Amino acid sequence: MSQQLDLWGMRLGPADAVGVHGVLFSGAALPVVTPSDTIKAAANSYLVPWFEALALASVYKAERSIASGQLAHVLSGFGAVDGHSFASWWSDQGFVRFGQGITDVEITYPTKRLASGQGSAHFKVSLELPADIAQAQMLFLVEHLRRFQSGQLSSSPMLWHSFKCALTVQRLCLYLRILRAVVDLPEDTQHKILTVGQELNLVPKQRVGTYDLAGDRADKQKAIVHLTYDYFQKGRALVINAARGDFPNVTMPKEFVKARRPSRKLTAKHYERWPLRARMNCYTYP
Repeated sequence: MSQQLDLWGMRLGPADAVGVHGVLFSGAALPVVTPSDTIKAAANSYLVPWFEALALASVYKAERSIASGQLAHVLSGFGAVDGHSFASWWSDQGFVRFGQGITDVEITYPTKRLASGQGSAHFKVSLELPADIAQAQMLFLVEHLRRFQSGQLSSSPMLWHSFKCALTVQRLCLYLRILRAVVDLPEDTQHKILTVGQELNLVPKQRVGTYDLAGDRADKQKAIVHLTYDYFQKGRALVINAARGDFPNVTMPKEFVKARRPSRKLTAKHYERWPLRARMNCYTYP
């Protein structure tokens, strides 16, 4: 198992004994909150695309792109997602597993660290917060920040409430929305990628009009397919990597990237030998 996956088996230590449950070093306690008090914060966080990616992971098990053992190990830490909406998962399992990540002390830190591995964190503490509570929460955050690997929330899941990266929550959800839309189409549907791209209007400037000429229509459809397929692949990579305990990561694992033949310079004679269909530079997508 990778180090990221092993972290799911970590046990809470003294520095972890602080959070929404009101357990603190000194015996002081914050008001105890409930899942309903924190669902808004959770629903605006990276936990949403993480949940959705794991929910979609079961779709790909049949394609042998996801190992059941790895997925089961990840879900043992994240909690079962089958049959749940995000809200029901948070109420049933998520709050218990991740609720401690909500602290009164706010923290900001660089998602990517310097080549030397050094980094700094900044805290924002209300003067109304008792000093012992502030100290305990800061220690809790620092301990989890030490486990954090550059760019990967999965390396230290308790930082979910403060985590930010170039891949925004909205962007990740869009990738997964496109993936689910393609997967949910009937098996015999033709041009799935084009169908989803047009339905979601992913390229507004390339919307196909009723009176478009054939050439213009083909160009617009090609632009729609190109962008939609790119997002589809990123959504698929996000799901495969999440099932391996690596989130968020939209880079397709090497074993699923098809090697391309080295290109060669074509002459006019080569081109004349090609059949008409091959000259049209068509691409096949799911």
